[in-house]
Amino acid sequence: MSTFYGHIGAVYDQQEEYNKALGYHLKSLEILISIYGENHSQVGALYHNIGLIYDNLEESKKALECYLKALEIDESTQTRPDNAISYMNIGGIYQLEGEYKQALGYYLKSLEISKSAYGENYSQVAASYDRIASLYEEQKEYKKALKFYSKSLYIRKSIYGENHPETAVSYSNTAGVYRNKGEDKIALGYLLKCLEIEKLVYGEDHIETADSYNNLGKVYEKLGDNMNTLKYYAKALHIRKMVHGENHHETMEVQNKILQMTAITRDNQQLGLENAMFIHKCLCDACSYC
Repeated sequence: MSTFYGHIGAVYDQQEEYNKALGYHLKSLEILISIYGENHSQVGALYHNIGLIYDNLEESKKALECYLKALEIDESTQTRPDNAISYMNIGGIYQLEGEYKQALGYYLKSLEISKSAYGENYSQVAASYDRIASLYEEQKEYKKALKFYSKSLYIRKSIYGENHPETAVSYSNTAGVYRNKGEDKIALGYLLKCLEIEKLVYGEDHIETADSYNNLGKVYEKLGDNMNTLKYYAKALHIRKMVHGENHHETMEVQNKILQMTAITRDNQQLGLENAMFIHKCLCDACSYC
């Protein structure tokens, strides 16, 4: 019966109906504890899953309680590699709460366990490096952030090769640090690599590709390149309209950016016919009247 409730909960979880998922997982947990008691690996795994649901519901205190319980059980049952995920999730809660020192301690522990169990070139190790990098990035310690993102990128290229979504994520993360540093020309190179991979892996009309187009638009806007700004925002808008529809907040966000940029760019009297026609098309697409 516990498995039955667990499967239903997992379906609701995939559908992002987290309150329903939570109810079924809690029923499953109650049955498992009645059969095995608290200190059993399956109970620990379920506490972990319930923690993830609380995380998605933005109930960080309850999520932390579940993650700590899962960790306690993992340690008592000596399922050591699983501890790495528990330590990482606990670190994530502390990072969310702005308790960076606590978060770093848990991330480093997660990293230590993963490296001990699997060696350096392992996906979980790369994930730990990402978390540590994001922690430093939030604290504006960009040199340290780049160091750990670089380690993650190296591992992912070693495991997956260049043309893989995880490699694209590492390029995007690195670009984000350079953007925060104000080094937009360097960020541009990493974002273009990310885009190239996403187009190859996902195709042109995918939301991940749209996000990269949007990020490139933002960088070109910072660099003062209005035509490339419009070019990439227009591509992002086209995909977001197809995927999300007209009234989604991400679609409306890029529509507004295009309206702002067309107003700025049209004031330039030396555009030439081709650029003027392109600006007109962007304006039509943003306003949906052509």
